[in-house]
Amino acid sequence: MSISQKRPTFSVIIAVYNNVQNLQRCIDSFSSQSYDSKELIVIDGKSTDGTVDIIVNNKEKIAYWESERDRGIYHAFNKGVSHAKGEWIIFLGSDDYFYNSDVLKNVVEQLALAQHCDAGIVYGKVAIISKEYEILQIVNQTWDKSKCNFLQFNNIYHQGVFQHRSIFHSKGFFDETFKIAGDYEFLLRELKDNTPYFLDDIIISCMKIGGVSSSPENYIEVYKEFYKARIKNKVKGFPLALLWLFLTAHVRLIVRKILGNSVSNQITDFYRKLTARALLWTRL
Repeated sequence: MSISQKRPTFSVIIAVYNNVQNLQRCIDSFSSQSYDSKELIVIDGKSTDGTVDIIVNNKEKIAYWESERDRGIYHAFNKGVSHAKGEWIIFLGSDDYFYNSDVLKNVVEQLALAQHCDAGIVYGKVAIISKEYEILQIVNQTWDKSKCNFLQFNNIYHQGVFQHRSIFHSKGFFDETFKIAGDYEFLLRELKDNTPYFLDDIIISCMKIGGVSSSPENYIEVYKEFYKARIKNKVKGFPLALLWLFLTAHVRLIVRKILGNSVSNQITDFYRKLTARALLWTRL
């Protein structure tokens, strides 16, 4: 696989279900992009709250859309890929949106620098935001800082990842038996043996905290799926970091049950402060 010398086309795939409050912002962040070689695909899970009306009102901006019941987010992503024509594909949730209007233009300029490494995965930073759209944390790091932990659990947010379409032909689509961590399993297939290209100076998108995989109630299931992905892809080594996350998730859920959500968030952020990380859970 080699990166094209021509102006690449981007396919932006949005999966949505009953999110009338946020979908328009996501679509607007696409249509405002200064780079013009792009297409938008919206896969709706048969929403009933007015989401479809937003899609219809924006149909001139959308290359393909549908509103049908699906088997989960990775089924929706797979349907989007089957209709995508772009060379590079990025997946957004309907709560997400591009950081600014020059994201795709800036990525294209960096892709020219990535040609020598023949990377099928190119990723940048993601801004974690609050309900008030305040930036709480910037995530996604260089591969040399991320690789060790990535082979145990997902530390690359898909809202900042561009997948070359050839990977879907060579490695297959998303495994729909995963309900929360299918994006990790897909990336693991490629990155267990290959090196991605990191866009160090570009924030790709903004992501609201509180999605399925970031909900404390689902941490245990998330980590189980991380382990399942490792087994499926025959990743060697004992996942000590993943075990630690699994244990701390149990502790946090117990604290939440006994002391409540507010106290649990305070304790979690106190630990983050001790480990020199930005406060997060008390700022939601």
